Amino acid sequence: MQFAPGRTFFKMKLKQQRHGPTLRLTAEEKVLLESPRWEQALPPAEGEVALIVLDISPAEFVSILFLEGCVELARKSASRGRKVALLGPSPHCKRVLELVEGAGELVVLDNEDELEKRASSLLNADAQSDARKGVGSAEKTMLWG
Repeated sequence: MQFAPGRTFFKMKLKQQRHGPTLRLTAEEKVLLESPRWEQALPPAEGEVALIVLDISPAEFVSILFLEGCVELARKSASRGRKVALLGPSPHCKRVLELVEGAGELVVLDNEDELEKRASSLLNADAQSDARKGVGSAEKTMLWG
């Protein structure tokens, strides 16, 4: 983190994986302090991604600012027909989410098994069709900020 008068510049390393209509962003940091600039990672076309999975299981600490950013992403995504899931939050994160207004827009998944079980219900019919066709699969690591 770098400091300047009145501004904080934050960079966070996240791994991005794309599997059909699902975009998975995995935290590669142990501490998640501020919300990344989501618009840098998300494709602009609404039909391309139906489910965004934010995997925070590797993080040891997640701030309320980060969680508020996740909720804001979920709120904006819902208006575009996308769903956002938070994967692997700690019990503390879940308690903090109870305090964040609008957290109901965010789907909370405890582990990979729950993601596998609920993935099809989180995707709409068009997205499921694209997934069966194997549309788009890619992986890259990004530095956001």
